[in-house]
Amino acid sequence: MPADLHKKDTDVSLLTIFEMKIEAWVNAHAFMLFILSLSVLVVLIIALVMALTGIHAYQLTGTEANLQYNHLEQII
Repeated sequence: MPADLHKKDTDVSLLTIFEMKIEAWVNAHAFMLFILSLSVLVVLIIALVMALTGIHAYQLTGTEANLQYNHLEQII
């Protein structure tokens, strides 16, 4: 079988060029993206632990409107 010696098309689509530029940027900034993803992971794990243990935002703010208390003795 004879070899195909024709010149191959070098047409590259704009999408392929855009993907190659994004890949090059991600490779150049990999350490920064790794640190960013780790910090997001830590925040999500903390939020999950807070949700599982029942810690709510109203307990952390401490304003009078958000605290749970009973003023029934003041009314009587």
